[in-house]
Amino acid sequence: MVGAEMASLFAQTNVYGGASLCQSEHLADWNSESVLSVFDDIDRDCANLWRNTFLFKAISNADFLGLYIADDLNDPPVVYMDHEATIHRPIAPTLDHFLNEWEKLWYVGPEYWELENFIDPDTGYINADAGNLSTLHARFRGNDG
Repeated sequence: MVGAEMASLFAQTNVYGGASLCQSEHLADWNSESVLSVFDDIDRDCANLWRNTFLFKAISNADFLGLYIADDLNDPPVVYMDHEATIHRPIAPTLDHFLNEWEKLWYVGPEYWELENFIDPDTGYINADAGNLSTLHARFRGNDG
């Protein structure tokens, strides 16, 4: 894949994603001390977030989705974990909320730049009604929307 083909993958009219979660053979590696301690000497707040998050989804850009378990083990929020430590934030109050909203988005991404148009400005959480859902669905169908 070269030139125009590669550029077309990242054009705004193209979307991709999938509902692949919990690649069980990798869970232990993702949640290992070597991964969770990566920010210990760089940013204490960031390190604390990584250490208190159970990573369940590796994203193709080296970011993760995880469950922030420090405050609520029974129904923890879903957090977006950026490998460059620029975007660390909750994107859903619960896993159920995340899965319901992500389904409405036809499992786009879940890279943050794919989801950010569907982040509710009032709650900060993913919400399919916060963005232009009909345009997204049209793009999946191969239309410009």
